[in-house]
Amino acid sequence: MIRLIAEYRIKPRTEARVLTAVKTFVAAVHRDEPQTEYRAYRLTDTNEFLHIMAFPDESAQNVHQQASYTRDLVEVLYPNCEEPPKFTLIESVEQSDA
Repeated sequence: MIRLIAEYRIKPRTEARVLTAVKTFVAAVHRDEPQTEYRAYRLTDTNEFLHIMAFPDESAQNVHQQASYTRDLVEVLYPNCEEPPKFTLIESVEQSDA
């Protein structure tokens, strides 16, 4: 399993456009990548966002990266970020299923 987090801060007054793009993107991931775990969060009362994703393998990650809906999100998101999103590989130490 390949797990990543993406962190970014959007520019002021871009919230509506970015939120629409993120929601459309996550719906497409859910529809087209049934083995991918994907969650998008907004830090409360801020313009900061955190996405947590898990791909079953490198092939699934490549499919995700090359998907048209990923390209669509990038086209909206990147120009509206204060800096490019930061991606970090993470590994599971322990988790609860509750």
